[in-house]
This record gives sequence, structure tokens and C-alpha cells, in this order.
Amino acid sequence: MPGRAHSRTRARRRRQARPDVVPRAVRRGRWSPHNRRVNPAPSIRRATAADATMLAEFGAETFLAAYAAQVGAAVLAPYIAETFTPEHLAAELADERGRFLIAEVDGSVAAYVVVHAGERPAEVAGQRPVEIRRLYAAPAFIGRGVGSAMMRAALDAALELSGDVAWLGVWSRNARAIAFYRRWGFEVVGSVPFMLGEVRHEDLIMARPLGGRPASGGPPGDRSGDRPTG
Repeated sequence: MPGRAHSRTRARRRRQARPDVVPRAVRRGRWSPHNRRVNPAPSIRRATAADATMLAEFGAETFLAAYAAQVGAAVLAPYIAETFTPEHLAAELADERGRFLIAEVDGSVAAYVVVHAGERPAEVAGQRPVEIRRLYAAPAFIGRGVGSAMMRAALDAALELSGDVAWLGVWSRNARAIAFYRRWGFEVVGSVPFMLGEVRHEDLIMARPLGGRPASGGPPGDRSGDRPTG
């Protein structure tokens, strides 16, 4: 109805011409600039032996949340039972060649990442390779910048370990994670098969060179696909 449209246009112009006019939503208390959702920056710390049990539980939960829908919880159960135990995590935490980092937001564990220097696949170039073994975020924190903060911390840790190349493995069907890693400069350099139950799957091997300074920046718009699971 053109008459109403013109009336609304005139009303908007009058409000713009009168800066003293307060929008109705503000007058009724439904809107405030302080009500906008702000994602707090995570606090990142290095894990200790006291975190082993918590990390085992958190790792199992996030791994299951990431892959159960695609392959089934029953198929994942043997891997979870072997990998996410307090004893296994304690051994990783005691390894001097690695860094185990935890991200916390408002006192809650949001994500963790394991960075480890040493072995590398033949497809990965470099003299001092560093592997980003796992980068898992809790579902509630996906898309809130936590994954990017952890990747930045992981690359900085790789430099502290004197690495000249960072590499990782990612499930070939995890398109969102692959896109996330590409935004951080990783490129596919090879692949390796693995078995889950009786089904053969494929991990892509991705790598990127490490510069001589911390990764303090990060890719633009890195929150849009912030789901860094392997």
C-alpha cells in the first residue's frame, strides 16, 4: 500500500532530523548497546599433570560430538577407550617434546590442542617438523573465535619448539575443518588411510612453513568456520 509506505518514510526522515527522538525499542527497555553479545577472549594456559583426568573426559566428549553423527558412537568407542584415558593423557603431558594447551572461557574449558615436535610423514618438508595433533573445541564454543585463538597459540608453541614446519592430519570428509586450516596457511601435501571399525577412511596431511615470529594476527574473518576438529 503506497500510502502507508510513504508515511513510514516520512516518519523515518523526521526521526533522523530530530536526534532528540529516542527509538521506541530503547524507550521500552528492549535494546541497549550493552546487550550485544560479546565473545570474551579465552584464557590459554599450559596443561599440567593435574589436568589429565579432566582432559580425558573433555577429549572423549568433544571427539564424540565431532564424529558420532557421521560414523556412529559404537564405531568410535574402541578408539575413545584407548586414547582418552587419564593414563594416556598423563603420558602426553609428561612428554618434554610437546606442549598441551587449554583454553578457558569464564572458568569453563572451551578447547585444547596438543603440539608435538619430532616425527613427520615423508610428504612433509622441513628439518624440524612440529605436529598439531589435536585441536578440539567444545560444541558450545564453536564459532566464537576459540579455535582461532588456539591455532594462534599452537603456532607460537611450534616456534618455541624451534619448528620450521607445522603439520597435521584431518579427516578428508571434514570440509569445515579443512577450510579452517587452509585459512591458516595449511595446504594438503599427502594423505594416509586409517580404519574405523571395518570401514577404511582417509586423513589428509596438511602442512605450512613456520616463520620467525609469533602468529599474532591470524586470517581475516576467521570466526565464520571456526570448527577446528581433525
